[in-house]
Amino acid sequence: MVFSTNETPQKDYYEQDLGYDKIQEAQQNVARLSAKPIIRHDKNANIIEVILAAEVKKPQGHLQILKASDQSQDLDFQLSTENIQQFTLPASLKGVCNIIISWKSEGKNFLYKEKIML
Repeated sequence: MVFSTNETPQKDYYEQDLGYDKIQEAQQNVARLSAKPIIRHDKNANIIEVILAAEVKKPQGHLQILKASDQSQDLDFQLSTENIQQFTLPASLKGVCNIIISWKSEGKNFLYKEKIML
């Protein structure tokens, strides 16, 4: 018997697998921390507060806020090297958002995702 498929492998499938592995490793690095990141939203002041575990040293990375229903409202903030950080949000940002925190600390990559209602 001869089997055929019309699926052609993507040229960069190997690199895509490596990228997926890096994402999985970064998420596992977060799981190994003593506490997952804490995300608090102060609706009155329209501020997001991010608290990283105490063992995270001098994080360098980004906080992304992705609005599920309106990509034009997506935000990207640079993290400082502190474990507790606050970010002011525009008053117009309301509804369900995906929060993605990605950072590097002591040579390791970390990635944390959470869905919140603003």
